[in-house]
Amino acid sequence: MATTERWPPVYDAEQLKEQIAGLGREGNLADAFYGPTNSGGAICQGDLLQLTAPLPFIDEDAEAAVENVHTHWLVIGNTCDFVRDDSEVRWSQIVPVVVVPDEAIRAEAFQAVRLFGTSRKFYLPPWDRSHRAPSHGIADLQSVVCADKRLLRRTAGRVVARVSLYGWVLLQSCIVRFLARDDGRFDDD
Repeated sequence: MATTERWPPVYDAEQLKEQIAGLGREGNLADAFYGPTNSGGAICQGDLLQLTAPLPFIDEDAEAAVENVHTHWLVIGNTCDFVRDDSEVRWSQIVPVVVVPDEAIRAEAFQAVRLFGTSRKFYLPPWDRSHRAPSHGIADLQSVVCADKRLLRRTAGRVVARVSLYGWVLLQSCIVRFLARDDGRFDDD
């Protein structure tokens, strides 16, 4: 008879939790999180794109559908895929970003997200602080979209923010936590 043991994460959960919490406590997160948008390639993993598009998905009837138009997207596909020829690698992955005003992100409901305490959402500190009321972003790691690299290259001029090495490590840590977390398949709740 097969056992019903819970599958563990493929990383040290406590160590990763501490790493994410430590990175998330960085003094001025926005200053450390972003780097210059003109370094690296035209499109890089961790780029925040200004792109107005609906979220495509396959619905319960196996039909293509769209919902919720988003104005910003986070590139989570590998940077090296943009160097490869389109005939070899045609797609990359992006996730929608919900833009949240400064006053809303400070509400108690957003504290877990803002402190990188949730596995399905990734917090983006304000990328353009020139406005009176800066906007924050929440990237939805559950809503991965396969995007044609030709589209993403055309949006390269609309890279509104690019993560620094520090921001990239934090993003990678959160993606690993999301994809390889304890599966909880036998939890009662």
